[in-house]
Amino acid sequence: MSVFFVAVMSANGKISRSHLSPIDWSSKEDLEWFKEITTQSKVIVMGRRTFELLNSPLPNRLNVVMTHDLPKKNNNVLFTDASPVALVKELKRMGYDKIPIIGGQRVFTSFLREEAVDEMYITYEPILIDGIGMFDEMKRDVKMEVINVKKLSGGAFVIHYVLKR
Repeated sequence: MSVFFVAVMSANGKISRSHLSPIDWSSKEDLEWFKEITTQSKVIVMGRRTFELLNSPLPNRLNVVMTHDLPKKNNNVLFTDASPVALVKELKRMGYDKIPIIGGQRVFTSFLREEAVDEMYITYEPILIDGIGMFDEMKRDVKMEVINVKKLSGGAFVIHYVLKR
């Protein structure tokens, strides 16, 4: 079982310009890599704001949206107010063994706080933007080990980390 973050980050550590803005600054190569890794997993987990920015569910994978406002069900979308640990347990029961978490800041922070994530794939894009960081008030240090660095064309690169406990 692997639970991992998939995120794109500016060179100065920002994942978005604001909580309401789309990520319109990442490279085509990162988008292709994101599609590949999340489609292989057949599931993605995100917060409500991230889901709303997508405009529609991402195809060929179950879209799990963490929200306290549970709207009507959708064929390819599961809305949940479960905690990260409970959600991982439920997705495992449903047969998923690789669970990518794609954002945003609140979701990343809650999975990290509950120690419900094992790995991170962060694409670093060669751009500086004003915006928000990946985590909000960490409250503790988290040590990681670099497993792999993959260079994408256009100057971006993906670092694969494993979190140490």
